[in-house]
Amino acid sequence: MLKKHYLFLLIALTLVLSACSDANPKAENDKAVQTSQDAKSQSDPNTVNAQGTVSTIQPLPQSPSPQAAIAPMPSPQPAPAVSPDKAPKLALPVKKANYGLQPQEKTFFRSFTIKNEGKAPLNVLSVSPSCSCTTVDFPKVIQPGKSGVIKFKVDTGAAPGIREKSITVTTNDPTEPTVSFEFSFMVKDK
Repeated sequence: MLKKHYLFLLIALTLVLSACSDANPKAENDKAVQTSQDAKSQSDPNTVNAQGTVSTIQPLPQSPSPQAAIAPMPSPQPAPAVSPDKAPKLALPVKKANYGLQPQEKTFFRSFTIKNEGKAPLNVLSVSPSCSCTTVDFPKVIQPGKSGVIKFKVDTGAAPGIREKSITVTTNDPTEPTVSFEFSFMVKDK
């Protein structure tokens, strides 16, 4: 009984598919429309023939001058140049430090100093440690001739071995905006 149902479905599906491919009267009319319109579309660049449908695209009205239709974009204004004798100047007296042996899974605190040797306030824009194991605290502005202390905390981690890290300071110094303080330590076994 089940075999008869499958056979019946197979025959019905075959008939439907063959009927769909033979009975498309519009296809013959489309070919005639395409043929008569092909000559028009080849001579008129604004006519498009897509899947048997012919459409004419109307061009936009032109302004008298192509440049008149385009509004000029204002150019970005560069930041006013600051003469070096009136600018802030970042100085990092100590660029590297070695903090020796440190115990596993402990935290230690250290700091380093930056100076403003310029004639304008030094804005500290960012202080970025190279590792998430280090957090920092820093002054936002250092006045001319003054120093600022950048404090940091380091979590040593569990694995023994040598660690090399850095902290990058970015400022508004026009000649050397970025400096890096590098430090190392060794995590000893418990």
